[in-house]
Amino acid sequence: MKTKLLLPILLLASGCSDVVSDEYATYELAQQDRLFDRGWLPDILPSSTLQIEVNNDLDINTSEGSFRIYEPQLSEFIAKLTRTPSKGEYLFTDNDNTWTFKITDDSLVTYTLNKTKH
Repeated sequence: MKTKLLLPILLLASGCSDVVSDEYATYELAQQDRLFDRGWLPDILPSSTLQIEVNNDLDINTSEGSFRIYEPQLSEFIAKLTRTPSKGEYLFTDNDNTWTFKITDDSLVTYTLNKTKH
């Protein structure tokens, strides 16, 4: 009897999160899908950005993911950000949204977004 009750509870618990994940090989594909228009990433990434991965949690209005930008566009991207005290960490704020970007030595940029609901 306990097994019959456990399955619906597990199904309900796993269905509570509303995370939408997408991958885009190029900036152009992300732009076509309106990723930047929807505000999950700021439209400050260079058009040469590759391997964009996003995980948007619609329940708590946050996003995290990664992408690659190679030099010299990486330096141009960093110039648009505000450095934090942590090594390789930068912030970008647009209206009430703040992205935290972490940049590794291999041109991988990871990010988190705390998006204010309107």
